[in-house]
Amino acid sequence: MVKSYQRYEQLDVFGVIASNSNSIFVPSTSSSSSSSSSSKAGQLITAGLEEILIWDIKTGTLIKKLKEGSNPGALDSNTQASPSQVVQLCHEPASNILAAGYQDGSIKIWDITSGSVIINFTGHKSAISQLKFDRSGTRLVSGSKDTTIIVWDLVGEVGLFKLKGHTDEITGLEFLAEPENTNLDELEDWLISVSKDKLIKLWDLKARQCIETHVAHSGECWSLSLNTSKELCFTTGMENQLKVWSIDLNNEENRIIELGTYEKKSKARGLNIEFKNTSQGEFFFVSNADKTVELFRLRTDKELAKVITKRTARLKKDKGMSDEEIQQSLKESKVNMLIAPFTTVFSDKSKVKSTTWGTTSNRKLDIVLTLANNSVSYQHIPIPETVKKHKKDEQLAQEKYKLDHTGHRHDIRAIDISDDDKLLVTGSTNQLKVWNIKTRSCIRTFDKIGTVLTAKFLPGGTLVVIGTKEGVLSLVDLASSSILHSIDDAHSGQRILSIEITPDGKSILTGSSDKSVRFWEIQVEKELVPGTEDRFVNKLQLNHTRTLELNDEVLCIKVSPDSKLLSVGLIDNTVKVFFYDTLKFFLSLYGHKLPILSIDISFDSKLIITSSADKNIRIWGLDFGDCHKSIFGHQDSIMCVKFVPNSKNFFSCSKDGMIKYWDGIKFENVQKLAAHQSEVWNMAISSSGEFMCSVSHDHSIRIWEETDDQVFIEEEREKEMDELYEKELLESLEGDDITKRSESSRYLF
Repeated sequence: MVKSYQRYEQLDVFGVIASNSNSIFVPSTSSSSSSSSSSKAGQLITAGLEEILIWDIKTGTLIKKLKEGSNPGALDSNTQASPSQVVQLCHEPASNILAAGYQDGSIKIWDITSGSVIINFTGHKSAISQLKFDRSGTRLVSGSKDTTIIVWDLVGEVGLFKLKGHTDEITGLEFLAEPENTNLDELEDWLISVSKDKLIKLWDLKARQCIETHVAHSGECWSLSLNTSKELCFTTGMENQLKVWSIDLNNEENRIIELGTYEKKSKARGLNIEFKNTSQGEFFFVSNADKTVELFRLRTDKELAKVITKRTARLKKDKGMSDEEIQQSLKESKVNMLIAPFTTVFSDKSKVKSTTWGTTSNRKLDIVLTLANNSVSYQHIPIPETVKKHKKDEQLAQEKYKLDHTGHRHDIRAIDISDDDKLLVTGSTNQLKVWNIKTRSCIRTFDKIGTVLTAKFLPGGTLVVIGTKEGVLSLVDLASSSILHSIDDAHSGQRILSIEITPDGKSILTGSSDKSVRFWEIQVEKELVPGTEDRFVNKLQLNHTRTLELNDEVLCIKVSPDSKLLSVGLIDNTVKVFFYDTLKFFLSLYGHKLPILSIDISFDSKLIITSSADKNIRIWGLDFGDCHKSIFGHQDSIMCVKFVPNSKNFFSCSKDGMIKYWDGIKFENVQKLAAHQSEVWNMAISSSGEFMCSVSHDHSIRIWEETDDQVFIEEEREKEMDELYEKELLESLEGDDITKRSESSRYLF
């Protein structure tokens, strides 16, 4: 009889605030509000890997998730590749729709109110890099890493045409119309684009061809924006220069003319530019690839005339220039006279990935910074009453709101589930978070706690013991949100890489790179109340009881469920097994070619599985130490292996981004779980085995649930082969366009 298994499927993903995409701010007055009780401060739309997240910027709560397709692990899901990430967003406020560009080159048009996809577009071969709606909201233009630009018709739900000419990734797109074409319902007939190929191009959309090309920068072009009147074009490159161009579509000889360059304060490249018009003047920001956002103001014609008059008089009087020399000097400094520095916003926490305008008025210019450390900062910038006399070095910005509570700033390295399967603890650099598994909400956060490498719940689920890279062992009380006891020199300042709790819950074992395993017990000690002489309170403390010395660094440890054996994974590629009570040597398991990264022992204490940086999983017998099977399990280092409770089946996760489910008796791969977008660092399985949690470099925490669906190994292998054949077929197709059409998807003809 063919053996079947229970299918594991992704139940939810959380912990991501903003991934690799721009963010969209939606003011509270906009019709795009997705909730009747929306915040007056507005909402923020971010990419959460394969999902789109809508946040209340004031409270930091998640209002809505936009996601389409089957869950990873489901019967109809892909087993070879994770879901495609959202990499570009563009909002059309009038019709309340959102265009999302994905890593695989597809584009989806979402109706925010209903949370559903209304149009699918497929035409690009690689990731979308730019999206822009025209002013009528009936057309969308997209740019991609495949160097092409496509104009899409949202009414007919088809691709209109493809524009080729650039030779590198498209980094900026803007629609243009003739000055006399002021009717907002009429189509804009021009398009301006920049690319990493150093070029700026002007396209005639009626003729569907490029009519003008200029070398924009000496290196890659990174952004493009037009001022509100669309008479000036601003571009940024690899250097610290901001280049300004004038646009005159009625000038048939040169519609785009370079006016000059302006040197930014930051030496980093400019990532994006956006303009905003107020009664105090026209402002714009340049978001840099460091920790700064520079804000500028365009001087009015009246101000510019005054500046020119003053400079002319100074050049005549002080330098004695002729009229021709003065005119030449004024021409060279025209851009510097046009642009007035306003203020600089600094992010002290992380680099800025993208920036957008927040709520703006005649008295304030708020901006929203999407940071590289999985957080968002809303900066309030008041406009001084005398903006013309404002000092450019004056710091005006103040952080008003931030989104950082529902995710980690750095890679999550430690994870564990409480014995009642209700709480989840995750640890990263300088942060420990406790989550309610049912609601996915963060209920406790401990900051400035060191680089957490390992964490374990103690029985009862109210105490957590953590080990850090700095060698600190700490006992954390969740009820009081305090650290009860901390031992700074638990392992002579060496990093603590593994913590194990004995099955009876009475002892704690720590493994460290100081070549030792140390045993600890929690004891109640009397502590004198400060300011008194005879009053004592009970306090829990960690007491060191014994030490096992080894010849090499300890990377992982595991105590057998029957408490008879202690297994220690070493950096010398071997696993040493000792009797737990006497610490006498029992077995040496050798065969791995690189250091051991993870160990687990089956519920009956008869099998031990080990994983290594050599990409192999080995299953051993604990009676004689014989290797039952060596499996080439992943394409990269295997970070963790875990047995399912009361079963010989196990999970493995790797730096290749995959999680795999295995039969430990037949040594066969049951299921491939492709969901994480980068390295999977760790995982934990519930005591019931009904769900599993995994953490990754992509900042996500994913919950995998055991379902009632059955998995048959042969069917899974057939499915994988079909996916492989389909992938090879698509890669072998020649030509740029796909002619197939379906009801659910619109392809470029």
